[in-house]
Amino acid sequence: MMMMMTTRVDIVTGVEFDEFLTAFEAAAPAFDPVPMQRIVESGGTWDEVRTAVARNAPNELMVYAKIDAAPLLGVAGHDVKAVEYLLGNHVIAETMFRHDPKALLYAPLRLLVYGDADGNAVFSMDRPSWGWRPRHRRGHRGGFESGPKGGQPVAGQRGRLGRGVRGLKELAGNESGQ
Repeated sequence: MMMMMTTRVDIVTGVEFDEFLTAFEAAAPAFDPVPMQRIVESGGTWDEVRTAVARNAPNELMVYAKIDAAPLLGVAGHDVKAVEYLLGNHVIAETMFRHDPKALLYAPLRLLVYGDADGNAVFSMDRPSWGWRPRHRRGHRGGFESGPKGGQPVAGQRGRLGRGVRGLKELAGNESGQ
């Protein structure tokens, strides 16, 4: 059974809100469903999916959904800029899903970018802790595999996801709070 815990991560970027969003969306482009639809409709292979994802997500992350909360919440008198994202990579998610479908509760990741009092972006997310408690099946070591080669336990998966997060931290400059 997989035990999932989360830790709140808030990165105070010091970067103006709109500038940060532009850089973030350039680093993690929007998911393009058209190539995936073609692969599914033609009876394609998982290798074709991997190739299409690599083209769509050069930094291994893509935005599945974007919700700008400010317009509607502005009607209630709020003036804080806030945009929610679903961010991920279904090739990476599959390496978790094959062990436990409930992994999709955390993949793609839900995150929030909002403006602080100085007009700078704050990047917030709940970072999953991939605590794996294997049900000992014959021949199964437990842990998550990472990427097409597989065979890497939990640490390997975190490392792969961490490249995208490290890039965000580099863009943001520093991390505060947890």
